[in-house]
Amino acid sequence: MLSGRVVIVTDVGGNAEVFDDGVSGFLAAAPTEASLDEAMECAWQRREEWPQIALRAAAAIRALVPADPSNEFAGQLLRIAGGQLPSAEWEVLEQAAE
Repeated sequence: MLSGRVVIVTDVGGNAEVFDDGVSGFLAAAPTEASLDEAMECAWQRREEWPQIALRAAAAIRALVPADPSNEFAGQLLRIAGGQLPSAEWEVLEQAAE
């Protein structure tokens, strides 16, 4: 999705939570050959819409995922750690997280 591509996914691992079926991608109801075939057929029938679907997919995932997730996570850890580091080390780590 971040690459601006049309996605066809199964409803495992939270995939269905990050996009709307038929709007920003295509969802196979189960991780089975028949379900994937159905989702791919649906996608193929709407192939003329792929550029718009891909743009919606990219916008949707960018609204959920920070531009730099590892830096964001590091910043959260630093905030949780709070005053547990000597102040000089804290300043260096805090600057790196910005």
